[in-house]
Amino acid sequence: MDKLNIENCIHVTRNVKKPLKQELIGTFKFVDNTLYFFDIFSMEWEEYDHSFNILTKKEFREVMKNWRFNYG
Repeated sequence: MDKLNIENCIHVTRNVKKPLKQELIGTFKFVDNTLYFFDIFSMEWEEYDHSFNILTKKEFREVMKNWRFNYG
């Protein structure tokens, strides 16, 4: 998989308890109709698996919608 290119990725954030503060949940992108996330521990792109529980159902729907709107 190629190096991280923020121009073709979707960054998912969540609000934390402090007002106006957000936490980065993950960086995602599609390659050949497959969703990948950037694993900061291995520093590699990993195929997204729902069992990892990285995204909520709502966040997953937003990623899909955002990707189709901007890149699909």
